[in-house]
Amino acid sequence: FQRGPLNIAYNICVILILVLTIFRVYKDKSEYILKILRLQLFWLAPMITGIIQLVFDDVDIYIAGLTISIFIYYISLQAKTLRLDYLTGAFNRRYFDAMILQKMRQADFSLILVDVDNFKHINDHYGHVVGDEVLISVASLLKVSVHKNDTVARYGGDEFVVIIDSNDPNVLKIVTHRIQSMIDKFNTSSAYPFPISISMGYDIYLPGTYKNAREFIEHIDMLMYLEKKKSETHQLSLTDDHEPKQ
Repeated sequence: FQRGPLNIAYNICVILILVLTIFRVYKDKSEYILKILRLQLFWLAPMITGIIQLVFDDVDIYIAGLTISIFIYYISLQAKTLRLDYLTGAFNRRYFDAMILQKMRQADFSLILVDVDNFKHINDHYGHVVGDEVLISVASLLKVSVHKNDTVARYGGDEFVVIIDSNDPNVLKIVTHRIQSMIDKFNTSSAYPFPISISMGYDIYLPGTYKNAREFIEHIDMLMYLEKKKSETHQLSLTDDHEPKQ
């Protein structure tokens, strides 16, 4: 093995590409990705092997470094997949349960519970395929309505939860308004023969008010239920007003 005169230029190019890759990954980072230590250090193996190869003339271990890096990515992405809901792409219940416990220790977050109205009716009258499409659409709308550092998870069935990294009432109000606006905008161009409707319960977590996460979620669930009943009562009132008088 003998190095040619362009070896230095070759190594500089490889290291430059690696540095640019590191910059791009961290520029487009998400809070979840950076919590996986293995994925943060994807660049370490090729960087070390590159330096070793640059210093020692009789060593060629770039491939070994890249193999380790790819393996790190594979393990990390596999770990992420285990935390995602397979249908909607939102985080699953297991991830949410772990995340809310962490947030309760930090005590600086808000929680939104989102329920798809009349979902059983959609499944019964339009089929489960359409029902699945509705869940996917709602999950996508929730994800584009919040910041990258916020958490959107499927709580179960037709319910979703959103953890907002803020205890500011104005921020919570803005986010809930944005979610509803995204739903309304989607309905104006939707191909479904029905509008998607949601009910939301939401509040700010106050330390010491609730014994555990379950009590806080039950509180949010009650608020969501009251909102749903209010909406149903309003719809019935509108129906009664439009019925012909006898």
